[in-house]
Amino acid sequence: MQKTTRGSIFKRGKNYWLQYSINKKRIRVALRDGDNKPITVESQARIAANKIMAPLLAMDEAQRLRLLQSELMSVEERAKEADRELKNNQATILNGWKLFMKSPLRPASCKRYPVDNLPPHTTPANYAGHYRHFTEWLQKKHSDVILLSEVTYPIAADYIADLEKSGVSAGTFNKHIGFFKMFYATLLKDEIIDCINPFEKIERKAGISHSKKPLSREEIASLLQSADGELQLLLALGYFTGLRLGDCCTLLWQEIDEKAGIIRRLPRKTANTRRSTQEGVVNIGIPFLLGRLLNSIPINQRSIYIVPEFAKLYLAGRDNSINRKIQAHFQHNGIKTLQPGTGAGTGKRAVVEFGFHSLRYSYISHNAELGTPAAIIQKNAGHANPAMTEHYTRISDAATVDFAARMRLPNEQEIIDTELISLDDSKEQRRELHRLIDNLSAESLKKVVNLLKPFNSSPDLLAENI
Repeated sequence: MQKTTRGSIFKRGKNYWLQYSINKKRIRVALRDGDNKPITVESQARIAANKIMAPLLAMDEAQRLRLLQSELMSVEERAKEADRELKNNQATILNGWKLFMKSPLRPASCKRYPVDNLPPHTTPANYAGHYRHFTEWLQKKHSDVILLSEVTYPIAADYIADLEKSGVSAGTFNKHIGFFKMFYATLLKDEIIDCINPFEKIERKAGISHSKKPLSREEIASLLQSADGELQLLLALGYFTGLRLGDCCTLLWQEIDEKAGIIRRLPRKTANTRRSTQEGVVNIGIPFLLGRLLNSIPINQRSIYIVPEFAKLYLAGRDNSINRKIQAHFQHNGIKTLQPGTGAGTGKRAVVEFGFHSLRYSYISHNAELGTPAAIIQKNAGHANPAMTEHYTRISDAATVDFAARMRLPNEQEIIDTELISLDDSKEQRRELHRLIDNLSAESLKKVVNLLKPFNSSPDLLAENI
């Protein structure tokens, strides 16, 4: 059998290599000495090459083919490893955010579709903040970590432990975890890095207690009554439409259908997360008070935007200035905007308990209390699923009792065994009622009658006969 194995040595740089062929398949091997160091002397290279070639020359064809297959697999694995190292070496902590934002596989919330030349959506800005916080932490705690692939499970767990110790809310905690899980998953799927997802095993906190709360109707009324100008209109838009701050600030007059009594708006968040935006347009009915406020602005004094001054601030990226004005107004009305024990002088990050977003909470909660169908609330709020709407819903005890009172059946008195006793059937109860009324001042009695008007078709007659 003719031997088909041939070999020769060559020099690349300072080091010697062996090149040989098996059935016309070329294989190259770096020559190394007994200490696994590259050989730089020709005589040593020949000796090392002969040690490799001797058994090859003694093999039959079948053996050489098996060796060839093994070598090719080895070469392929080495190529994969080299490719893996190249990818990981290019993906550093410093340029990780840029790589993420360039990836076409990043989530839709990070893809900016221009809508009315509005500023970028807040989601990527929040993500950037999470990533910046992590890089700053790495510099302090693990300064030797240079590559994204060098972040291990223990390092990720260490970061999350420190994050929890810092006193962040459960919501913020979960947002950090969610982002980094998604961050690494995106880069892995896009084959930008080739490593483990160090945040994959870290679990979110259960039972989140959201800091922001809905306002009562009395608080809403106080806020609107004590405000004027654009601030009054902005607050009214927030409560009566449930739109977010950015949408209220940039709401256009052309989106107001005064004849139909409807606001037609494509929420910014929807526009930034969907390519098909037609289905995302919400149609919000205009309540009486909001309609009066809108109609109070003469046509010749109307700008492009409903609240042009706030629109100017928002489009300039000064939404923090807007929030400060709103929070100052809340505080003026006795509403504490920060969660107790947080903010300046406490050593803890300020947690906003009541703010503009509370108007959105209130819109959803109050509509639920009034019996507005959940599908309508979900649509107007721009929620993708009912669970998100439920998260915003807070049903008061009074509303719960009111809805229970509406659950009536025909002939209820005949259903129960015990006879129902009304005021008309109880002389003692009527006498007690008269005693209470006699102790009321004229002004208090007038208030009582006014409160009874919505529930009685003849309030004047009622007042005369009490």
